[in-house]
Amino acid sequence: MGDELSVFPVKPLPRRRRLALVVLERVLLVVALATLGYVAATLGGATLYQKYESRQLDEILRSGPPAETASGTVVPRPRRIIGRIEIPRLGVSTIIKEGDDARTLDLAVGHIRGTALPGGRGNIGLAGHRDTFFRRLQHIESGDVIRLVAPEGTFTYLVERTRIVSPKDVSVLDATAEPTLTLVTCYPFSYVGAAPERFIVRARLTPESLSPVRVQPAGWVKPAGTAKAAKPPQRKPSVRQVSPKVASGKKQVATAGERPRDGAATPPVVRARQPIVWWHTIPRGH
Repeated sequence: MGDELSVFPVKPLPRRRRLALVVLERVLLVVALATLGYVAATLGGATLYQKYESRQLDEILRSGPPAETASGTVVPRPRRIIGRIEIPRLGVSTIIKEGDDARTLDLAVGHIRGTALPGGRGNIGLAGHRDTFFRRLQHIESGDVIRLVAPEGTFTYLVERTRIVSPKDVSVLDATAEPTLTLVTCYPFSYVGAAPERFIVRARLTPESLSPVRVQPAGWVKPAGTAKAAKPPQRKPSVRQVSPKVASGKKQVATAGERPRDGAATPPVVRARQPIVWWHTIPRGH
């Protein structure tokens, strides 16, 4: 049986075929290197952009709160950088940029145009890529804390629920009566290609964040004409002056007049053997 077995020599490939394989190998190598370079440039650019804008936002926050209206509230204004979203449990901290186009979402989380802004009433819509900034949303749970840090203040939200909808279902971005936050990303998270569905996170503003505390800069004074204008400081009564007859040793007994509820000062009641004189400074505006 061994005599029947024979070793067939391997024929060398034709020169043209070998050349074609070498060229294909080089092309695939160049494509692989270009792909890695594109991914590295995209992720590196996004990282640098996040660090730069985060420093810019911190400087804005340190510069003091925005101007208030006559009612004492802060009106959010459209701007290029909205703020920063933070999800402590998932380790998410990302700059929010205005817009939801492809270039914006490559660099940051995008604020969906037409939705509310931080500090305003209604539904705030934020979009992000499932493979970059919103990758960890697949692990989010009800009750998780989400913070929005903006010049208007720091707003804390609690996650109420998550749901999966079709890309055509835009009702999740409808305006709401109460302050609400909606996060949108593609789904499934591990899908290769254009994902067929959308992953929605709905969170509601906590009661203590309805009026966020803002640190007022030094020397800040509330503008005149506001709903609750500060009253001028009360002046203390001036030191009483006693007539020369009192200095002669005669006893004088004086009782200052009582101040009624309306704040007007009444003439003092004087009980004295000799007349004395009182001078009181009445605060202006009474």
